[in-house]
Amino acid sequence: MLIRTLVVSDDARTSSALATAITGAGHQSHTLPSTIGATRLIQSEQIQVVVLDLSGPEVDGHKLARVLHQDRRFTRPGFVIVTSRPTEELQPVAIALGARDILQHDRVDAELADALHKARPRSQPRPSRPGVDSIPA
Repeated sequence: MLIRTLVVSDDARTSSALATAITGAGHQSHTLPSTIGATRLIQSEQIQVVVLDLSGPEVDGHKLARVLHQDRRFTRPGFVIVTSRPTEELQPVAIALGARDILQHDRVDAELADALHKARPRSQPRPSRPGVDSIPA
């Protein structure tokens, strides 16, 4: 099952590696260098899971969580946090986002696909794909 994801990382190499891992697992990936523009992309592309790289200083997960909680126009995506920092430091952000997983950079390859499936909101209807999900009458 295809999962539409958004990778938010201020490090181009990390962003590229995460996007490659996501597409390699058969999912769709968009990338942004910061949370600026994230809400627009989440809405326009019907993003199901946001992968936040919180290792760098430019990504503010608290602000993104607040915006998504307050604005009723958004179907709230699931969240996965990726970091090189100790996971204890990020527990407040994970709680604010409702993140299902905090993955260490060195464990991403082994755990990302499973984390995406766990983070995908179950209440979102799967969009139909003409010719794929429907049988012509």
